[in-house]
Amino acid sequence: MMKSKVLATATVAVMILSLGLALTASAEMVKRYQRSAENYIVLFDHSGSMADTYKDTEMNKAEAAKTFLQNANAKVPEFDYNAGLYAFTPWTEYYGFSAYDQERFGAAIDELKSEWILWGIFGYTTPLGQGIQNLDSILAQTNSGEKTVVCIFSDGNNRDLLDPVAEARAHAEK
Repeated sequence: MMKSKVLATATVAVMILSLGLALTASAEMVKRYQRSAENYIVLFDHSGSMADTYKDTEMNKAEAAKTFLQNANAKVPEFDYNAGLYAFTPWTEYYGFSAYDQERFGAAIDELKSEWILWGIFGYTTPLGQGIQNLDSILAQTNSGEKTVVCIFSDGNNRDLLDPVAEARAHAEK
């Protein structure tokens, strides 16, 4: 039985700024702002549709999401919390759930795939519901009473039999 509270959110590639406050991090900011959760988990979509062009930019959706995540990480205050970064297409750990370190988390973001590769990344479908379900083992590492925010970078084109909204609701109730 999970003891942690989970807020699960799923939409297009720019759903992270519970993690970062989109401001320059400084000692003054840490005093001025309060941490909203103890744990932050980012799920990143490497599916084929993420190679499509993002709006009227020259970037694909994965590049846009990765850029947004890099910018957010650079500006997040240095609060004491845990973080994890995972791709769910296929399931890959980039930053194992542990104490947040801005530099290490940034290096993990840099490792996320965002280029079109015919033989590998972007050949996958989007198992969004399964990706959310895969959080169980990570959430088991949280402490009772802690708030956990899950940020999903995806275009939302779910391609598995699990309903991602139902999975998110089920996790939020745990």
